[in-house]
Amino acid sequence: MEFLEDEAYLTLYDRASGGYAEYQGPFLVKPNEVYVMGDNRNNSHDSRVWWGGAGGGVPFENIRGRALFVWLSYADQQVDWSRMGAPVMGRPRLPKQMMGLEPALTKCLHDRPPFEKTTPPNP
Repeated sequence: MEFLEDEAYLTLYDRASGGYAEYQGPFLVKPNEVYVMGDNRNNSHDSRVWWGGAGGGVPFENIRGRALFVWLSYADQQVDWSRMGAPVMGRPRLPKQMMGLEPALTKCLHDRPPFEKTTPPNP
């Protein structure tokens, strides 16, 4: 579970699939660009792999909206229809095959750090 300001994010790590090294970077993003990460953090082809692995951002003028829901999700090499339309903001929603983690998720949300500890520093 990760917290940023008033939002909570569910993070799952799949170290068995190979993915990227645990420690990467540093990655620098130019002014007026946004660094983007895929939803499969350890296996996504996102800002980290652009420009030959040097990393890079998306220019502000290329951004057209905000992610609000899951539109495609894979599990076990097939589409996971149970996650279609799941909101990406607010309380995280576990995939149905992980519902056994619900008590731990509830505990993480209950024991979350204070708001001021989850706010990024001013640039």
